[in-house]
Amino acid sequence: YVAVTRSLYRCYLGVIVSSVASTSALHRLLNLEALGNEDDAKAYCERFTAAMRHQCSKASNNLVFRKAQARTSEHYSTTNKDPILLHQTSTRKVTPTWQMSSFSRITKTSENAIVQARDSDDTPENDKRLIAIEKLIDHESLLRFKMTPGADSGNLLHDSLENIDFQRPDFQSAWNDIRGKYSWFDVTMLNELSSWLTECLVTPILNDGCSLAKLTSSAVLKESNFYMPSTAVPGRDFVRLLTAHRENIKQVCNLSNVKTPFFIDQKTNLMLQGFIDLVFEHKGKYYVVDYKSSFLGPTFEDYSAKRIWENMQSHNYDLQYHLYTLALHRLLQQRIDDYSPATHLGGVIYLYLRGMHPDKPQCGVFFSPLDTLCLKEIDDLFESGK
Repeated sequence: YVAVTRSLYRCYLGVIVSSVASTSALHRLLNLEALGNEDDAKAYCERFTAAMRHQCSKASNNLVFRKAQARTSEHYSTTNKDPILLHQTSTRKVTPTWQMSSFSRITKTSENAIVQARDSDDTPENDKRLIAIEKLIDHESLLRFKMTPGADSGNLLHDSLENIDFQRPDFQSAWNDIRGKYSWFDVTMLNELSSWLTECLVTPILNDGCSLAKLTSSAVLKESNFYMPSTAVPGRDFVRLLTAHRENIKQVCNLSNVKTPFFIDQKTNLMLQGFIDLVFEHKGKYYVVDYKSSFLGPTFEDYSAKRIWENMQSHNYDLQYHLYTLALHRLLQQRIDDYSPATHLGGVIYLYLRGMHPDKPQCGVFFSPLDTLCLKEIDDLFESGK
């Protein structure tokens, strides 16, 4: 159809004229009678050919019917063997100086990092951990606590939040858009899933009472993809930056148990790619938000700021949010004339969805205010490698 209707100068249509053509679209187009039992193949071919010629004659030479000449095998025989083609052998050693990377890849290549990726942040580290979690889960409890940890659950929650208007959530419509990806999910639990996510939407995420439900569509940017170049970064510099930041968070947020991270050296320049779950603007400041479906326990208290901070350090999520903040920082530098990080960047919010509830404002939400010194250092580090 495309060839016939879109050809620019000429279209060649090859037709095998035989009794088999009686079942073709051309047979119906030519309005030929059905092939009768008394018809032989030769008679039908003559009728078919005559009908084709008749249609072409009415097209003022825009259609031409030609009978192909019989071909013999000699037309396709080869008299000379193809020459042997040789390529030059390179003697230069090629060393890649750039490669694609991401937060996940940086942490995967470090000795003590836990394998992680977008939407699979709570994938069990091993079978023993999964068994331990299953023992904790009360399958008669709330959906938020009994939904099996893993990438599938994480993806379902992310997609649900991506496909709704925070102020007027229509979970049924969102589910209709994504249900093909989640055949494992029991649709009878949709109402409970909707109630859970609605509670997440109305839970305050900032001290002034701001919640996702108060954000207009024009104030949010969901699932923003970014690419960001970086020079080769020594692992010790990541360790130095994160250790200093963790000590700062310990003081600012009154937390404890600072863990020392470990990273191997990045030997090549990197083009970092990432997906930020949500960026929103509130009172002139921009915030980075990341959703986590990690299972920390079967009660709301298991999602306290202390427990979340321990989980974030174990997975190096503070490196993740520094990369995301840096990407947003560089974008805003290009978009806002009088841009200043201290004025326009608000900080980072990690939402542990299983622990969020409006009646439990101290659970499920982790907020890190902007660390301007750390932002400048990591920006300089990625720019120069020093």
